[in-house]
Amino acid sequence: IGMRGSLHAASGPRGPRGGRVSLLVIGCVLLAIVVLALARGASWSSSSVLALCVVALECRPLTGHSQISALAQIAVATHVLAAALWCGGLAGVALAAGGARGVWARLLPRFSVLAGWCAAVVAASGVLEAWLQLGRVAGLYESGYGRVVLGKTAVLLALLGLGWFARRRWVPEVSGHRGTAAVSLQRATVEVAVMGLALGLAVALATTG
Repeated sequence: IGMRGSLHAASGPRGPRGGRVSLLVIGCVLLAIVVLALARGASWSSSSVLALCVVALECRPLTGHSQISALAQIAVATHVLAAALWCGGLAGVALAAGGARGVWARLLPRFSVLAGWCAAVVAASGVLEAWLQLGRVAGLYESGYGRVVLGKTAVLLALLGLGWFARRRWVPEVSGHRGTAAVSLQRATVEVAVMGLALGLAVALATTG
């Protein structure tokens, strides 16, 4: 939700904040590749790539912000990692399963559990980061940053609604081999698109005062 600190800084002539968004997107892509490799039984060790993803995602939040508190750094690092696992994980499941209903039945229930924890961590860490940045509720509508935070909150609520639907209908259908792979792929595509909207708002948050 409140990822201003998390977007503060990799490098580049346009300023430091946008680099974190790029890092998050790259992390999502790499994590999706890891899930795809695990599902297809790749001969190379995907655990090493996963470890590299975690290190890449966390090194900047934990070391690149001497001007903010340790609590804010932890909130940022947690937010970035959970968001990458959530977005990249679902993309990886969709890529791995494709049109295979049996693979959906095997992967989606496992991912659903992970997604629930990721959603909780993203929400909690985002609220904490927004509070540390704004300091008061009025900042949500008095500042551009606060208004973008409200936008991200709306998107998060939409994702939570999709998650509720997945737990109540999508996962049971897939587990019982009642749903088609095409429908599952469509649903995953919609959810990933909404996640992309959240990343777009993160870009706006990185450049909004």
